[in-house]
Amino acid sequence: MMRKVLAPSTALLVLLLLMPRIAVSQQMKMEKKEAKKMMSTYMVKLPHSKEECLAMLDDISAKGTKMLDKIEWGCMSGDHTGYVMVETEDEAGALAMLPEAERKTATVTKLTKFSPEQIKMFHEGMKK
Repeated sequence: MMRKVLAPSTALLVLLLLMPRIAVSQQMKMEKKEAKKMMSTYMVKLPHSKEECLAMLDDISAKGTKMLDKIEWGCMSGDHTGYVMVETEDEAGALAMLPEAERKTATVTKLTKFSPEQIKMFHEGMKK
């Protein structure tokens, strides 16, 4: 019988001890979501000639395998361009991920997703 009396009070004590941790955890999750909202997706293109191809690959490889692993290359199909999608705060952040020499020729495009509702609004705006 004593056991039944202790169990609810123990559970209450544990709950009271965990509540601040739960609140902090939820706050951290919210902050991460807000930070992610500020990030945008950018398409970065790295055009180069056939003659510049190996030097481009060397530069990217020297930056580290993390970036090299992200980039898709059209070189084997005759399209000497690297393509990569990155999430960052702005265009400058996307360029900063690249080796200095490659920033000069890189193009960065901010990408946006559209909802069906937005498309409908676009059509309605054109009618006016």
